[in-house]
Amino acid sequence: MAVVLGGGNLLGCVYCSDPNVTDLALGFSLRMSYRAVLNYINECKDCKEGIVTIIRTFAPSHFENGFWNNGGSCNRTRPLPELNISWGSRFLELRSFQMEEIERFRRYVMRKKGGKQRFEVMDVTRATQMRPDGHPGLYLNWTKGYSDCLHWCLPGPIDAWNDFLLAILRKEMI
Repeated sequence: MAVVLGGGNLLGCVYCSDPNVTDLALGFSLRMSYRAVLNYINECKDCKEGIVTIIRTFAPSHFENGFWNNGGSCNRTRPLPELNISWGSRFLELRSFQMEEIERFRRYVMRKKGGKQRFEVMDVTRATQMRPDGHPGLYLNWTKGYSDCLHWCLPGPIDAWNDFLLAILRKEMI
């Protein structure tokens, strides 16, 4: 359960069962979070002019047969072919919320500040969706009762993130 506040007032909650509190959609609360973070970055008084803010999209977990707290596991040892992936997943929905808010904010910054601040996206969602083999769940023998299908191994898919980041930084320097 997550409580959602706005202006110091309770707006509702996400995944709550209290009949006296408005149950908000996950997308609503995520949009509010993105807006708060982007506004904070935009209003930074100590930031140098020309700063580039890089925002990473959601990296999916790969739980199968449950989640972290009820027997879910991630025992795959090979990447998935693109044909075997469900692109209608919840993570792509979360990614779309991020992308929409970032684009909305880019337009706002261009209008209000003449584009002095730049916001770039490091889109890792699709690439990591294909890498269920990159989680430590299968290899952590000391985790009794749960499988870590959320964090990532090194080396592994995160190495691709470094390549994505380097490409963004190179583009910004041109």
